[in-house]
Amino acid sequence: MKYKYNNEHEVTYSEVDKNINLSLLHSIMLAQDMMTKYFKTIGSDNYTTKMKDNSVWVVSKARILINKFPRWLDVLKEESYTTQKKLARVELETIFKDKKDNILFIVNHESCPVDLTTKRIRKINSISYPSDMELEESMQNKEFSKLNTFFSDRDICYSFNVKSSDIDFSDHVNNAIYVRYIMDAFTSDYWNHNLIKNFEIHYIKEAKEDQSLTIYKKELEDGIIDVLIKSDQCEIVRARIEYIKRV
Repeated sequence: MKYKYNNEHEVTYSEVDKNINLSLLHSIMLAQDMMTKYFKTIGSDNYTTKMKDNSVWVVSKARILINKFPRWLDVLKEESYTTQKKLARVELETIFKDKKDNILFIVNHESCPVDLTTKRIRKINSISYPSDMELEESMQNKEFSKLNTFFSDRDICYSFNVKSSDIDFSDHVNNAIYVRYIMDAFTSDYWNHNLIKNFEIHYIKEAKEDQSLTIYKKELEDGIIDVLIKSDQCEIVRARIEYIKRV
């Protein structure tokens, strides 16, 4: 069976950046909300799987391809669906279009179910998930990157302790909040002169309340910056930003 979730969303003032464009953080948040609603329609949302299967979905990777950021009061047409299903992982895609059906940006998520007791990855067929799921073709049709850049202390931007407001239903830092941590490694003036075109993030390990995190960043070449978030010697998140100069 084909499972898709469609929605419309008007960009609010609280979701835009200083240029009145939808911010990267809120783009990821909108995609996360769509993914959550999609899982709800197929009876596999985290509340359901937690109560019935003692497991929750954990996002392992996400990627956003940006053609154009919408602006304040623009109405977005949103659609989420599944593009891959493996033994213990699924890939979902969410497309955001304008009223004329032009694709503004696309977000891909890779997720897996994790057992709340053992903390191990579960097989998809062991939790509440449609057995008749039909896959849709991905609009990006692109593999996730291998993020393995070496960072040294010279690449440190800042350190901080996780606050309680960053913790979500799964009792760890909300996935989208790491995007805010990453964006805070740059000045607002930097983004006055540069425009993000692609963003990819890999979630390696959970971060908890009051945990100390350190942000590293390194420019690999013109237009590509890699970011690492660590807690002591433990890697928490890796990310890659691809950008172009504003004209």
